[in-house]
Amino acid sequence: MKIYKDMVAIPPGETIKDELYYLGMTQSEFAKRMGMSEKAISQIINGEATLSYETALKLESVLGIPASMWNNLEAQYREVLVRIQEEKSLEEEWNICYKLPVKEMVNRGWINSFKEKSEIIREVKNFFSVASLKFLSKVEEKLFDLYENEAVLFRKNETKEVCEFSMVSWIRKGEIEANKINTEILSKEGLKKAIPEMKKLSIINSHESIEKLKEICRENGIVLVVLPHLPKTHVNGVSKWIGKDKALIILSNKGKKIDAFWFNFFHELGHILNHSKKELFVNANETIGLEIEEEANKFAKDILVPKKEYKYLCSLTPTKENLTEFGKKLDIHPSIILGVLQYDKIIDYRTNLNSLKENIIL
Repeated sequence: MKIYKDMVAIPPGETIKDELYYLGMTQSEFAKRMGMSEKAISQIINGEATLSYETALKLESVLGIPASMWNNLEAQYREVLVRIQEEKSLEEEWNICYKLPVKEMVNRGWINSFKEKSEIIREVKNFFSVASLKFLSKVEEKLFDLYENEAVLFRKNETKEVCEFSMVSWIRKGEIEANKINTEILSKEGLKKAIPEMKKLSIINSHESIEKLKEICRENGIVLVVLPHLPKTHVNGVSKWIGKDKALIILSNKGKKIDAFWFNFFHELGHILNHSKKELFVNANETIGLEIEEEANKFAKDILVPKKEYKYLCSLTPTKENLTEFGKKLDIHPSIILGVLQYDKIIDYRTNLNSLKENIIL
């Protein structure tokens, strides 16, 4: 017998025990009359083995109770067992669902709103395309591994909470959006050739410039998705391959100035061009000087301000006029020049030159 909350699963064996007691028959004698081993009889009585149609007919002959009744008892027992397992599974999935930013996902229209736990879980499973939320950590194994191995990528920050469940939700939304978009086969050569054109788009801070950037990416096998920041993610960008010939770059829009947006874009592009297809790359403030992340940072910096120009830049007196002129020379927005100098700690982040910076228009 199995009891869980208000559900009780009673195996047919309980009725067999009652009948044997009434008849004064031992299990050993009963096994002989049934033509079965004592072990097999014990397993049936304890609900450990399924009572087959054949066994039901034997019970009818030995105990005088119709086979149909034994079959019904077995069916009822198995049904309740399944219901108990479903209830346990529901609780396990709800515990996972509770960790996910469901309310935020509903507010943003990523998933539909429901009141019943089972309906909420079903909606979240559909969002992640998993048969059970228990499989989520396996499907997104790379991300969960990054969070579990803090020494590799993330440092726990005492001033803010970083949540892998929020991160996995944010990335999944990017994947969903990317799956709606067709691209050409990814061409690294095409992307490299398009870099000057992409850089030049930074000069005019407009929605049209970002749409043009997305178009260039699509023409060369990348889907660029810009998503609203999700609480507890604290991420600047993510890049990953989502097919044999297709890659995805997701950028956050949280408080993004022009310089940060373009630096993060080229950082992620560096991963696509230079690093393994098999990896998931997460660019966050908690990144600890990982070699591969430093390589992506260097790629972005060298694209925005080439090495041969950098030395001259450092010799300039940092004024708005000089940075603006230098930006024109490199065909990029002057705030990017300022951002590079601040990244290298040549200019303080609290400089009055920050008036050059604008919020990115998406």
